[in-house]
Amino acid sequence: MQNTYWNNNGKYEAESTALQELVPGMGAADTFKGEVMRAASKIYYDYFNNGWGNYWMNPAAFLITNIDLPENVRNALFEGANGNMHQGAYSDEMEEMINCVVEQLRDTEDRPNEVDMWEFEGDWELMRKFAEEYQEEDDWDDEDDYWSTEGDYEEDFQD
Repeated sequence: MQNTYWNNNGKYEAESTALQELVPGMGAADTFKGEVMRAASKIYYDYFNNGWGNYWMNPAAFLITNIDLPENVRNALFEGANGNMHQGAYSDEMEEMINCVVEQLRDTEDRPNEVDMWEFEGDWELMRKFAEEYQEEDDWDDEDDYWSTEGDYEEDFQD
């Protein structure tokens, strides 16, 4: 059996489990350490359970802002934060992410949490980096129908 947090035998399993106790079943954590672990756990779980099929750009920005992550982990987060599915491609980075969180929180004095990871807004450059990694091609052409900003269905009339 591979040593992963998913298999309950990660490198710092006992410390990770203790930090997970700070994460509430719903809503923001009361403490900074709890909210950092909540963000990391959300990303980790979405990767292994959903292949990163969900949007978690704000939790990733919160994590990147508060934990010094290696470049390979940061790049993986930039690619997956908008629901870009990558099952199997970033398992090592996910393990390394949890390892970094545990190692850095170990030496951090806990304090009351001040922000919900879902409401966190990183600096403009960080958020732009996430947006650049998610440039999805649309399949609409100029003659297709579209939804207007008012929500009404309209035809795209070209002269």
